[in-house]
Amino acid sequence: MNYAILILALGLAPVLPLVATFYFWFTRWKYRKQAVSSGLKGREAALRLLSENGLADIPVDSANELVGDHFDPKGRKIALSPDVLDKSSAFALAVAAHEVGHALQQKDGYRWFGWWMAVAPYVHMLTFVFQIIVMSLALVFPPILFLLVISYSLLFLMSILTLPVEYDASRRAMAELNRSGLIQNDDERSAVRNVLIAAGLTYIAKAIQDLLLAVYYALKVFRR
Repeated sequence: MNYAILILALGLAPVLPLVATFYFWFTRWKYRKQAVSSGLKGREAALRLLSENGLADIPVDSANELVGDHFDPKGRKIALSPDVLDKSSAFALAVAAHEVGHALQQKDGYRWFGWWMAVAPYVHMLTFVFQIIVMSLALVFPPILFLLVISYSLLFLMSILTLPVEYDASRRAMAELNRSGLIQNDDERSAVRNVLIAAGLTYIAKAIQDLLLAVYYALKVFRR
């Protein structure tokens, strides 16, 4: 039974995020071609939503391609990729509004966002360095792999913390786009919703991956 779980965990762990990422890129390809009635580009839509919510002081700039679309809570700015920043499409509206959703979370003091902001910058970097060190030492001392159980368990908990933050940002995005009239018919609403769902699935896949890897290393250590 343990061997079956090991094979399942090792097989699914890399596959699930790849499938979710592929689906997101397919959704991106599909809806970046769909025009929207407002005709606004991503930057224009983000600035309008920010202004309407009393956040006109937050700038919207171009994102580094390696980092991608994001809201920087410390620098208080939104960065958008070229497909979003200067493009008018259902995809651009969805992503821009989602990042505005994060800015609204900070403004409203959304509890989950506050917790995420407090730990996220440190957990991912520290666990990445920690995993490299442990895997290197495991070549001469295999039992140390137990520390990877702790590492991936922490990453799983971080992923669980991320899920409500991302869900709430997408919920706010849909609400703001509807309220402001930036989406005006069912086709546009469906397109934006599909983009947000596709993005959300990547976070769910990451959480499952971290859980599977924690289980994998736990079984590998305890069956010794």
